[in-house]
Amino acid sequence: MCWLALRDRDLDSVLGELKYRRTGRHVIPAEHPVVARQDGRGWTFVIASDWEDPIVAPASLARLSRSSDVLACQMDAPLLSCSVSAWRHGERHWWIEHDANRGLEHLDVGGEIPEMAEAWMVRDRPAGAAGNPDEPARRVPLRMAAAIVGLGDDALPGSGGAAAFEALVAAEDVTPACPVRPWWRVW
Repeated sequence: MCWLALRDRDLDSVLGELKYRRTGRHVIPAEHPVVARQDGRGWTFVIASDWEDPIVAPASLARLSRSSDVLACQMDAPLLSCSVSAWRHGERHWWIEHDANRGLEHLDVGGEIPEMAEAWMVRDRPAGAAGNPDEPARRVPLRMAAAIVGLGDDALPGSGGAAAFEALVAAEDVTPACPVRPWWRVW
């Protein structure tokens, strides 16, 4: 799964840039491949069930961040990988990535990360080094994302505590009223 949070951006303008349109159907994120909502604190969220969805491609993030701060989060539970990155003025400003395949304590950190992330990394590292099964390094990117958008870990987009989102479809995805088939196909 992956998600974007855009600060002070209108949902319709974001969907236009991403080439999605609303369906008017409200779902929880697990029920549809791509969903979105705007919260009351100025954040617009777009969630995709695929962790490598084009919405989190560097070109997409660079384009979206030209007119707004963008926070991108990717999570792959089976691979025990997650990341968070902040984009501003078309460039990646900072990032924190965890890949358990490279070790339970693995963290790739770059850019000008917020001070709170540094404190979490220092505090949580000793517990992980002692073999903590909760894998605290894995929590650092998710905790950072939650703190920035002002949500608890259990209310992050895509978690069980998240509010209903609107299902989206690709802007060019138009289902014809009757199936279209070539003139020569009789089946």
